Amino acid sequence: MISRNKNFCAVGINFILVPLVLTFFPYLISSFTPARFGQLADDAAIVIIALLLNHYFWHVRIAWFNRQHPWRQLLQCVPAILFLLFSRVGSWLNVSWRLLNGRILLTVIFIALAEELVFRGLLLPLSLSLTPRHGFLAVVISSVGFSVAHIVNLAHMSLGVVLLQLILVFATGILWGTVYLTTHNLSLTILLHICDDLPLFMMKSTGSLSVGSASQMALAAAIYVGIALVFCGIALLQIHWSNLAEARH
Repeated sequence: MISRNKNFCAVGINFILVPLVLTFFPYLISSFTPARFGQLADDAAIVIIALLLNHYFWHVRIAWFNRQHPWRQLLQCVPAILFLLFSRVGSWLNVSWRLLNGRILLTVIFIALAEELVFRGLLLPLSLSLTPRHGFLAVVISSVGFSVAHIVNLAHMSLGVVLLQLILVFATGILWGTVYLTTHNLSLTILLHICDDLPLFMMKSTGSLSVGSASQMALAAAIYVGIALVFCGIALLQIHWSNLAEARH
């Protein structure tokens, strides 16, 4: 792991890496890459850049898989799984499996791999090195980075919808960051991410997102903030429980 002073720079780079690549890389490859492969190419570039930066500069140990205490790991995933079931059940009921093909599957896998590598695999431990013995704060920092990366959606969504998305993405990041912090198993968060994104690529109907009235948007924002606060409370309990379990062993 690099020194504490250099970690500030590393954290900043991980904050901007995903939005920078998603904003500018398409212009570099548009002349020779079909549009349907654009997202796959963008996320593959993020994975390669992040791995190279880590190999040459940061040297963060990424816990891709962990076979120890599988039942304890599964328990740590329960809040994230329950939220995933609740938030995506409608999407899964509206999927058309005929739309699934190798390109879509690879695209979803690389989206999950890129974002989990950057925000959980790298940004979380780098943040933890800046906030020793404060795992929850590191989870919050990584979740803010995860949320900020979705600002690029302003290119095709309204400001109100994107703001709501940022809050919900932050809340989701709290759950997934806690899973990685307590299980040291990035494959779990990658799998959760895949299950979250896959139905969106196979929807039978994809109508445009409608923007409600100001009062409706404010109510939705209040609900999402409430969800984020609840998830923060759950994360604190999970981290505390994990610390106690590790102390016993």
